[in-house]
Amino acid sequence: MIALSPRIPTAMTPAEALALSELAAGRTVLEIGSLLGYSTIVMANVAKKVWAIDPHRGYPVADPQPTLNGFLQNLADYQMLDKVIPILGDAREVLPALRGHFDLIFIDITRHAGELIFLANNLDPRWIALHDYNHPTWTGATEAIDSFFLMRSYPMRIVDRLAILDIASARDAWHE
Repeated sequence: MIALSPRIPTAMTPAEALALSELAAGRTVLEIGSLLGYSTIVMANVAKKVWAIDPHRGYPVADPQPTLNGFLQNLADYQMLDKVIPILGDAREVLPALRGHFDLIFIDITRHAGELIFLANNLDPRWIALHDYNHPTWTGATEAIDSFFLMRSYPMRIVDRLAILDIASARDAWHE
């Protein structure tokens, strides 16, 4: 796995980054919530292509500064500009219009996770991964997965605070 600079802020653990890298290897990925590109670079290093949706309005929360320039600079620093398609916008508006096949959809925005997981599932991915599952403060990912499970039971694997839903295996089992 690629070694990333500590100057790229992230809440991801090394185990979560490794799990994302394994899921993304050789695949087409859609990332929702890129911030400054840590997870984007982890996945782009091994993926065919990463589509990265983020409005890049600001970080940190206490003193928000736009993140697009930092995101693009980090992609350039790690020579990933040709592997990533940045999409500037709100995922809730972008996802309904998005076409194409994504093997992995990675969601790293807890505030709208419930809505995003349902929109992501409509894109027919192989896996959906959500960050911040079981986080004590940011509960959106946990609430989204719990409500999603009420409707459909997907096989799930947890790596630290990364929840990985195996969408395709459940879909295949339903068609047997």
